[in-house]
Amino acid sequence: MKVSSDLHIANIQFLLDQAGYNAIPIIYRRLLHHTSIISTTVSDLARATARLGLSMWAEVARLLVDYSVSIFSSEHLEIDKFLIGQRESLYGILDDALLRLCLDQWEVDAKRARWDKAVEPINIALSLAMEKQQGWLDGYLREMEKFHYHPHEPPRRLAVGYFKDSQKFLHERRLPVELADIIMDDVIRCEEVRVGHDLRTVYLFKGKGKAVI
Repeated sequence: MKVSSDLHIANIQFLLDQAGYNAIPIIYRRLLHHTSIISTTVSDLARATARLGLSMWAEVARLLVDYSVSIFSSEHLEIDKFLIGQRESLYGILDDALLRLCLDQWEVDAKRARWDKAVEPINIALSLAMEKQQGWLDGYLREMEKFHYHPHEPPRRLAVGYFKDSQKFLHERRLPVELADIIMDDVIRCEEVRVGHDLRTVYLFKGKGKAVI
């Protein structure tokens, strides 16, 4: 029985090596580093562009979504072989960058009526990207089936994790109910009343987006 088990493990290891899985950790680390650079660069450019008009910063910010589509649709990076946690780390870096840009612009823009129009480029990019989600999931499942593994929960996690926090914020389309007291805080700030909440304390969480190495 032990021999049979050891043989099975040896066969799986051989198949993984032959399928190129031994190179995935290297590809992942390089891609994680590259994604961090892209996120920082796009964020800096979007903030520099913001002074030219709200719609301009959003056109730049959507590059984060476009970049995600380019890597998750790439046939050369073999994303289908990535672990769920590795994918979620990449999601997290891009999601965090986009969310922070949206929060920045929400806080500085006095004309809230412009918001939906302003973030339209981002929403369009996200909508187009979501149409590709099923293809990404199918690729992951095909890889798993090669090793007779049929996951159920991981695909669902992949589907809901893509720009999760940014989409939640954008789909609010108004100041979230739980943050309504911020308005009152601004009104009574002159009376030195302590501000109750900060957008970042609600949408940005400690430890969020930590990379899986």
